[in-house]
Amino acid sequence: MATPSTSLTDITLDLEAGALRLARVLDATTARLWQALTTDSQMSAWYPTRVEIDPRLGGTVTLTFPGAEPERVSVLDLVEERALELGADGDTVRFELDPQPGRGGTLLTLIASVAPDGAHAANLAAGYDLCLDQLQTLLRHGPDAVERHEMPPPEETVARYARELNIPGDL
Repeated sequence: MATPSTSLTDITLDLEAGALRLARVLDATTARLWQALTTDSQMSAWYPTRVEIDPRLGGTVTLTFPGAEPERVSVLDLVEERALELGADGDTVRFELDPQPGRGGTLLTLIASVAPDGAHAANLAAGYDLCLDQLQTLLRHGPDAVERHEMPPPEETVARYARELNIPGDL
């Protein structure tokens, strides 16, 4: 398990499972965090794209990156206030919510699919960790306080995650 010392996020890379996991306790109730994951304006505030989400099993999610054509993915799994999985063509991102009343919030575990050789895993880790920073800002202070960080993430951040995850460069 790799846990970057400068991050509040526990990050692990499991190449056998093809998964990058980021886990962080966020200062919000499960209901509030669910709203930030399933409401267009809320998700668009912290995710690096404009998001239109139909939050129901089989629903369509449209992701529009600046200067790019819209990308459509599907809601593959949805358990109200517990789990949301989005994906298309084998690429998935899953959000699991676990109430942590003793820790003052909700544990969010984000699981993103990665290539078997770990290609781009450091880039994904850096990008999603920035997203979780933005999500925490949204939850604490509202959408006007979120400073947008467009992707790709800064090269020095990607290099740090490549070292932390023991990836020889970002393949």
